[in-house]
Amino acid sequence: MVIETETLCSQNHISVSERNEQSSQLTNSTFSITQTKLVETYLQMSSKL
Repeated sequence: MVIETETLCSQNHISVSERNEQSSQLTNSTFSITQTKLVETYLQMSSKL
């Protein structure tokens, strides 16, 4: 019984850290997209000046 509980706990832990990794990857990609858009906008504005 104890062994089963430990296994469940470790599986749970793995899934939690996987989820955290996925969410941080998502945040990173969103950030880089936003950054790219900002740079594009900046370049367009500076070319008009």
